[in-house]
Amino acid sequence: MIRSGSEQRFVCSWRRERGSAACDNGRGVKGADIAARVLTALRDRLLAPDIVASAMKEARLEMEKRNRAARGRRGKLEAELAEAKRRSERLIDQVADGVLSGAAIKDKLSVLEVQRAALEAALTAEEAPSPISLHPGIAEHYRRVVIDLAQALHRSDSEAAAEARDLVRQLIETVVVTPLPERGRFALTVKGKIAALVSQDGDCTTVVGAGVGFEPTTFRL
Repeated sequence: MIRSGSEQRFVCSWRRERGSAACDNGRGVKGADIAARVLTALRDRLLAPDIVASAMKEARLEMEKRNRAARGRRGKLEAELAEAKRRSERLIDQVADGVLSGAAIKDKLSVLEVQRAALEAALTAEEAPSPISLHPGIAEHYRRVVIDLAQALHRSDSEAAAEARDLVRQLIETVVVTPLPERGRFALTVKGKIAALVSQDGDCTTVVGAGVGFEPTTFRL
């Protein structure tokens, strides 16, 4: 990478280190141009119908997972509450039959009543499983979030832009710039978690597409 004023340009490292004999590609490309293409491709890919459908599917699966966990917790609390009630009823029956008596019985009943109250409070506080039904506007909300993210990334002077770029940098490992046969054109290959995010098969590499002005190199956004 070379810098001209505040501008970053990427060039072939072999040519810089070993001269034109090692590589005849003397062109460079602006870092801002590459970043803009990657971010535009990311926005367009995240808004593709298959990705939107995948996001909706993941939302449904997450809701199902939460419901299973809630049912498990409620089932355990309900079983414990039922057992506490049975124990209380047995003690009361034994007292009524004259089998048991005395202060010790009152203490045991008091303990069981405290347990019952605690379990009933826990059940009341526990989230009940909700119907698996996505809001009709959730797809549009997803699109709005993606568009807002893309717009934030292009506002270089905003705090939101800085936060958005930090997020994207965590997802991108490298961007490989490769020259194409056509003069002045190059392909960008993104590697990292973000590639898997926009790939249906989970591949961690995705090709962004061709652009103007090329040099073979690898760099981080």
